Amino acid sequence: MKKSIKLILAATVLAIIVAFIGFKFVNKPVNDYAEKEVNANFHFAQIMDKVSNDTASLSELKDKLVGIDGNIKSIKNEADAITIELGDSNTMSSVICQIDKRYTKDFNQLKTGEYIALKGIITGYTIDTDLGFGNTVEMNYCTKNSK
Repeated sequence: MKKSIKLILAATVLAIIVAFIGFKFVNKPVNDYAEKEVNANFHFAQIMDKVSNDTASLSELKDKLVGIDGNIKSIKNEADAITIELGDSNTMSSVICQIDKRYTKDFNQLKTGEYIALKGIITGYTIDTDLGFGNTVEMNYCTKNSK
């Protein structure tokens, strides 16, 4: 009987440790990039030029905090998320910024066509060579960039 109690106690302690590690992993804090310095600043045309002509240096910017400024092409305001698309009417290319949920109140008064400076983490890009939909740079955790 003593042996089965020790075994149950050991299994219980192991389950508690695994649950604690799982809880810490799932609930780890998300970085707040609003006050951090960007690695580089670009104008919309400059970043689109990198997508078209210099994907090697653009790949180095992936997962880095980057500032991009340009005109607002569209604003998608959903219940708990705001997505801002930077671009111009002369091109199908765009920079798509998913706004950090902690700062959505800073973006409630924006209008299409306004000039804005944003910063965020570049998460990816797509290059359209055949379909004519334009190139796209995708960013997350975007906030206003005061430069």
